[in-house]
Amino acid sequence: MTLYPQTGQLNRVADYPYDGILPEAAVFDAFSQYLAVVTYDHFDDPIKGGSIDFWRIASDPLNPQPQLVQTRYSIRVTRGHIQWC
Repeated sequence: MTLYPQTGQLNRVADYPYDGILPEAAVFDAFSQYLAVVTYDHFDDPIKGGSIDFWRIASDPLNPQPQLVQTRYSIRVTRGHIQWC
């Protein structure tokens, strides 16, 4: 999604499929270069439980629309209550 600050309108950029079930929370880094997503579970049976998955926000000077690129970084976490501070 992109946000138009003047109007507050959201614009859908694209869908990005991945092996996660019920992505619930997302947070951007301070420079808007990365996105961390909390995933409840995975479709892939060998991966048990949830994870925090990291995506890179890529942009191309010739195409102003940002794109998400899934990184290899993922932190496994158990299911439970997540409290953001």
